[in-house]
Amino acid sequence: MSEEKLQESLAGLPEKQRQPVQACFEASKRKGTQGMKYSQEWVLECILMRIKSPKLYEHIPRHNIMVLPRKRCLPRYMKGYKSSFCLNENIFAAITAKTKDMDEFERHGGILIDEMKLSECLKVTSNGRIEGFVDLGPHTTTDQNTETCDHGLVVLFQPFSGNFQQILGVFGSHSSVKAEVLCKIIVDATLEAEKAGLFVDFVTTDAASWNRSMWRSFGIRGAADKTVCKVQHPADDNRSLHFLLDFPYLVKCVRNCVVSTGLHIPEGCVRMDVVKEAWKCDNRDVVRLKAMPHVTKAVIEPNGCEKMKVNFAFSLFRDEVLRGLYAYCDDVERICVHGSSSETACYVKRMSKLIAATTSRCSRGAMRIGSISHTQVKCFLAYLDAWEAHVGKLGFLTPGTAEGLQVTLASTLSLFDYVTTKRGYKYLLTARLSQDPLENLFGILRQMSGINDHPTPSRFLLSVNSLSFCSLAKAPANGNVSTALVSSLLSTSSEWPKQIQGKLDELMDVGCLNAVNEVLESCDLLRDHDATDSTKSDSRVAYYVAGYVAR
Repeated sequence: MSEEKLQESLAGLPEKQRQPVQACFEASKRKGTQGMKYSQEWVLECILMRIKSPKLYEHIPRHNIMVLPRKRCLPRYMKGYKSSFCLNENIFAAITAKTKDMDEFERHGGILIDEMKLSECLKVTSNGRIEGFVDLGPHTTTDQNTETCDHGLVVLFQPFSGNFQQILGVFGSHSSVKAEVLCKIIVDATLEAEKAGLFVDFVTTDAASWNRSMWRSFGIRGAADKTVCKVQHPADDNRSLHFLLDFPYLVKCVRNCVVSTGLHIPEGCVRMDVVKEAWKCDNRDVVRLKAMPHVTKAVIEPNGCEKMKVNFAFSLFRDEVLRGLYAYCDDVERICVHGSSSETACYVKRMSKLIAATTSRCSRGAMRIGSISHTQVKCFLAYLDAWEAHVGKLGFLTPGTAEGLQVTLASTLSLFDYVTTKRGYKYLLTARLSQDPLENLFGILRQMSGINDHPTPSRFLLSVNSLSFCSLAKAPANGNVSTALVSSLLSTSSEWPKQIQGKLDELMDVGCLNAVNEVLESCDLLRDHDATDSTKSDSRVAYYVAGYVAR
């Protein structure tokens, strides 16, 4: 069959099916596949298959199902997409190419920041460098150069709409990143993302002490008299950068306040023993139909580990608890002589409505102009101020929880007004403002490390690089990856030999070795050769190398 007839026959196939067929016909003309060249689009699909299922990738060529590049061939194409800590230039170059084909609605969003625990481990690479030390990029101090990395900080971009989620950068630190460095990372990540075509409108973190210190540095605070939830955007004077806390984390804090001391609200006292007695009444008879079937002891009396789980905290403010309090109202009030159960039921109902308004994942329950969820958030924000003015500090939420709720709810309302009035959004999915995508990412990273829940810095970096590559290489719905994006992701060789190899050859021919060294240093090509580095090694490095010598 001639090449023209083959192309005519393949013209009716989709692009994804045409690529493997062309590879099979090309392989049939050769004695073997060694040295065979593949199209960049097909190589990109093969890399995705290799990342998603290594065993399947080995099974397909072993049984001659399709022609695939060998495993040793794929890393050559990914040389230009090297993994490294801090904000990687290769990632933002690929994001720039990807955002050119994206709608503006899918480019507006925010960044989620959180840390995960890593196992301290030193690794010697093939070029003699030792990995496993603290790496905060340009923010690494001199005293941190010899500290081992035991925490990994991830910066993830989450849009208001669409399925595109992208890791912008990772940082290796010893313990948690300090507030001063965290402020610089947020500003740098925001500016780089804006240059790449994304629009960063909010920053979400958890309620850790260093994140609250970061708030103070930006001037963010929440109080009954004045709440500051946003600052001027570093990349655009006409926009604002909002700050939020992870709302599921705040729900856990509210639950802990109810369990530990109870609350004094304007309607009365909110007590955990009321819910506990209703749960006991619901479990007296095994045969009877239960009003609280999904409420367990872990919800009523959580231990230290169970207090960290979000689903147990959400279960305390479900409609099932309300049904139990209404069904066993007389029994509960007879046992608990101090007050009634109506105050607790009122607070549970209020929290249930707030959770539904701030965790919407589909358009049906999304926040719209004049919707119930919009009204509930505004009412609860006003209720917080009235509650604090009524009871003072005694019987109120903890200061950190109260401030987090005030700032987060105020930012949610401000973001909603911004995207609906200035950006043309019809609604806002409030679940996009939480850290759920980042928690899912951490779960994947832990599973990729096998039985060890805490990956090593090298394994963590390799896993993050694979997930980042997959996110960029994933084709949009009803479309293909653009040619510019494929070129930015794949590179059969480094770019510097093509640019300066001729100049180096000329200098070598005339014997100008000093000029050659200057060219290499100006291009930062000696970063992998630190034989002339005069910095003394840490004692742990000497012990590490001595172990291999002793063998």
